[in-house]
Amino acid sequence: MSGGRAKKSAVGGAAAAGGEAYRAAVAGFLGAHVLRGWAVGGLELPRENAVPLEIRLETDEELDDIGCLLRGGGRLYIQAKHTVNLSTRPGSPFADAVGQCRAAVTKGGLDPHVDRLAIVTAAPSGPVKHLSAALRRRRNLLSGKSTTAEVDGLKKLESLLSDLEDDQRALLLDCLVIVRCEPEENGLRDAQLAGLLLDGAIVAYGSGSQAFEALRSKALDLARLREGLDVTGLLATLSDAGLQLSGDADGSAAVRLVARQAAATAYRQRLQKVGETIRLLGVGADLPSLVLSDLDAEVLAIEPGLEEERPSE
Repeated sequence: MSGGRAKKSAVGGAAAAGGEAYRAAVAGFLGAHVLRGWAVGGLELPRENAVPLEIRLETDEELDDIGCLLRGGGRLYIQAKHTVNLSTRPGSPFADAVGQCRAAVTKGGLDPHVDRLAIVTAAPSGPVKHLSAALRRRRNLLSGKSTTAEVDGLKKLESLLSDLEDDQRALLLDCLVIVRCEPEENGLRDAQLAGLLLDGAIVAYGSGSQAFEALRSKALDLARLREGLDVTGLLATLSDAGLQLSGDADGSAAVRLVARQAAATAYRQRLQKVGETIRLLGVGADLPSLVLSDLDAEVLAIEPGLEEERPSE
């Protein structure tokens, strides 16, 4: 084994791989929130406005790592950086993330009441934590004065915003949040939370951790393809992974969807065994039920979107 230094390309490749893994873990964590209909913590939005409805990876937005449509009509734009310090040096993780936030504000269309620009990190430095507190204090009209460390952190951030107009700078500060998230294996708290959100509610009891792993693995593929998934797609991911889905008609959107799918399957099975009529209430018209004995035995029921040729006569 050589005693020389690792090549920069090798170090960069390992860092890139680590960044992809962290981004996928964060996306899997958000996917669990989508399925459970659970608000994402740390966004400083009303709970009902902080529930993600979908996840998209490698988006075309300025903050392009992960994007989410939120239940309140807003959007969440994420830069996921495993480790962040308050370095303003060009090319540093913090400077790069702030640069993308500047671009998002310049593009326009942000509403600070429903939209968030988020720097998500597993390992924020002390000064980054102080900046996060300063941003939170700035939004809270009833908070006390900022500490010296918070003021220093805000000044460092504002040093990167000198090219913005005053209203643009204020909008960025209103929309920006720094969220600590540790959904990787060694970040037990958030990994366990994702599993608990899924366990027994979306998948069978005891399968929550496997479900989270399935979502995290799928996120790697989504990033390569630059695609996203909503509730239906996320449920299909779990089903394709061999996980048993569970449903409760009074639960989240995903839970209700599972319940509807199970009810439809049970109805079809009963219809095949003992059915005498098919009720047509679901088509939205006041039509009488069809009597099965009067139907042509060659009638086919084809799922929407499936291509299937009718049998030749």
